Amino acid sequence: MPGAGLQRTRSRDAALEEAFDAAFRALDPGHARRSAATWSWRTEQVPSGAPFVTLRSQEGAVLAHYGALAQGMLVDGQRLLAGQAVDTFAAAELPRRRRAVAFQEACEAFIEDHCGVGPCGGVPASPVSPATEAEGERFAFCYGFPVRPAWRLGRAGLGYGLVQEFLQLTRPVGTQGTARWDLDLAVNAAWPSDLDELFRREAPPVAFERTVEWLRWRFDADPSASSTRVLLTRGGELAAWAVLRERKEGAASVGVVVDRFVPERDDDAADALESALDECARAQGWAALALALGEADPDLVRLQQRGWRAELGAYALVGRSFDPRAPQDRLSRELRWTLADTDLA
Repeated sequence: MPGAGLQRTRSRDAALEEAFDAAFRALDPGHARRSAATWSWRTEQVPSGAPFVTLRSQEGAVLAHYGALAQGMLVDGQRLLAGQAVDTFAAAELPRRRRAVAFQEACEAFIEDHCGVGPCGGVPASPVSPATEAEGERFAFCYGFPVRPAWRLGRAGLGYGLVQEFLQLTRPVGTQGTARWDLDLAVNAAWPSDLDELFRREAPPVAFERTVEWLRWRFDADPSASSTRVLLTRGGELAAWAVLRERKEGAASVGVVVDRFVPERDDDAADALESALDECARAQGWAALALALGEADPDLVRLQQRGWRAELGAYALVGRSFDPRAPQDRLSRELRWTLADTDLA
């Protein structure tokens, strides 16, 4: 609960945006001010909601903020709600010790209102929030991808534990040939209507959910970055997909595979997707491809067999389970994710 003389608020205003910019500018002098369109995309437009709690003084000054992007998570076919912690901070002007206390209080308030099992106690920030508003659903799992020093500083107070290591994979373009078996490639075509059915049918036992609605929000509606959709069909039905974004590395450009889905037993589709990624990368003039996944992902071995080189990244997937249907040890062993489930792409 907030300390004496403090208040919780759940609305975005100019004071919150100014405090956000000041906090992140103190950490990164190159921090660019977020546009109104991006703020809207990350709050009001999130399909399953984006609840947050802001801790303020009685005079209205922002002291700390804790929020999350809500997203479906499938566990043995059952849909639970996960929350990716984003835009969390304590006011830059507070003394160091007071910053830690304020952040802890904001975090505790968020957990009390939005995490666990049972009806949601808080008021979601987003007016378009079917999962958190209409159903009153709480987060079964909250997670983030901090750099290791940030996690070490906050893990005791937040109750987060290490879930999975973050592995970066890279490979040069032009190593996969051109065979696509019986699959057809479409680049930047509309998301197909059978995508939801394919994912539900072929999803791993524990994975962040994919739907056309979520993919349209995550990539098509993002005002801050453009994406390339890579769709493979077989006999007119979706077989696999990937999403690419460009990343500058000095004078060169790398194609980052920010999302990727291939049914586990469809080796032909996996081979065809690798070939299609090469084709798209060559068309863009990219010299290499990159992606990220967890160390428990079965695709790690398959991708290494296809020429990808893996190394430990600077980040880690950390989190906390609030629901016995999603025990943390199982999430560590089985949860499947891509860069689309992070704030890093």
